[in-house]
Amino acid sequence: KHWISAHLNYDGGPLFKGGDLIDIGEDVNIGSTQGNIIKQNLSLETDRRIIETHELTNIYGDNHVSERLLNFFDTGKDIDALKAEVFVGL
Repeated sequence: KHWISAHLNYDGGPLFKGGDLIDIGEDVNIGSTQGNIIKQNLSLETDRRIIETHELTNIYGDNHVSERLLNFFDTGKDIDALKAEVFVGL
């Protein structure tokens, strides 16, 4: 399975700064920090389709999941608002 592992931004400003596409295995039996990097430093300009079609790893809290579900039931669209924080401009 391929997921997006977000980069933390240690330079100040937004909490996240892009991410990598990683492979955590078909059985999802390894942690995201041990996943093989498939593509580094995803960008909206060249990797929009990948970003839009893959989920983020390990950064969801209860409030993010609740907001996403409520939005889905209200609009019928599965929009990951947190992904727009990782990839500014999405």
